[in-house]
Amino acid sequence: MNIALGIILGLIWGALFSFVNYRLMKAAVKKNTDRAVMLSNVLRMAANVLCLGAVFLIRNSSAVSFVAAIVSAAAALSVLNIVFSFSLMKDK
Repeated sequence: MNIALGIILGLIWGALFSFVNYRLMKAAVKKNTDRAVMLSNVLRMAANVLCLGAVFLIRNSSAVSFVAAIVSAAAALSVLNIVFSFSLMKDK
């Protein structure tokens, strides 16, 4: 049960940060400057590190499987960042 819970929580956590990344990139594309896009890329990388770092830091304090949570969070970040990026470029 703790593996399934770890997968679900990791997917939710990764999807949340992926949506934050999408909003950052959408704001940068709307400004349409090189500086805004570069800053959003740095902030997106920091958000990814923060997401995975938070999962790593709570590994001993929760009753969920750490491996399942970190893998599913990374998968959600990767897949949803690609989906959101394509949808952002399709809107443009």
